[in-house]
Amino acid sequence: MYGESDFTVEKYTFTPEEKFFAVIDLTEIPPGEYLITIDWQNPTGQIARQSSHSLLLEDPKDHFRLYSWLKLWKNGFLTRSFTGREFNDNYFGEWHLAVYVNGQLVVRQQFQVT
Repeated sequence: MYGESDFTVEKYTFTPEEKFFAVIDLTEIPPGEYLITIDWQNPTGQIARQSSHSLLLEDPKDHFRLYSWLKLWKNGFLTRSFTGREFNDNYFGEWHLAVYVNGQLVVRQQFQVT
């Protein structure tokens, strides 16, 4: 997890104003067809964003890298006016990033939005 797109310093605590980046490295991949799915789950367990990537390899590959990111939406004008909050309450707390290859969970990473 990273807070900046230069991907130099890992980070696991963010503010809702930041863009969150994930770098997913797959290694020693045999030939075949793959569907890689990335789920960003908010603290209530709902999927805030999901992306899927197809990969077809005719030859083995030592390394494959994917990037995924998430930017949280601010509350609308009316909600901000009534609540005084810039972001949805569901944004704060423990989030999870889950990566699936062909439907099987291969990594789950938690991070905090404070």
